[in-house]
Amino acid sequence: MKEEFEENILNGRKTVGVLQIGTLVSKSRLREMILFGIVGATAMAIHYGIYYVLLPVLPVNVSFSLGYFISFLYNFTMTSYFTFKVKPSVGRFFRFAASHGTNYLLQILLLNFFIHVAGLNEKIAPVPVYAISVPVNYMLVRLAMKHKL
Repeated sequence: MKEEFEENILNGRKTVGVLQIGTLVSKSRLREMILFGIVGATAMAIHYGIYYVLLPVLPVNVSFSLGYFISFLYNFTMTSYFTFKVKPSVGRFFRFAASHGTNYLLQILLLNFFIHVAGLNEKIAPVPVYAISVPVNYMLVRLAMKHKL
């Protein structure tokens, strides 16, 4: 294996064992994932900020839902123009909404699980929710915006 690695380095191929490094994630997919992360982190901050501000005056699920809806509008716009560089359309909006509907259900179920079953504080319960739902959401949103995974 050492000889194979040295030969590949000498020939300009970037390999680890039998895997080509460039085939693991294409540059365009990596860029897309980074931009998705930036937009998602911003949307998550908007969502959490609204949730946190509303939490003292509204029930947990209402605060979470209002934050989600407002961040959803921001997220669709930025995901279209910035992440996937596609023109927003009615079809994309409804596919995006469907993917986010699934994501919302996952998040609200996890939020209630972490608060009522796991006993987490309402203020920190969204943190593990986001950790679980973000990778799922990436696949759903990518499918909605580009029709492929």
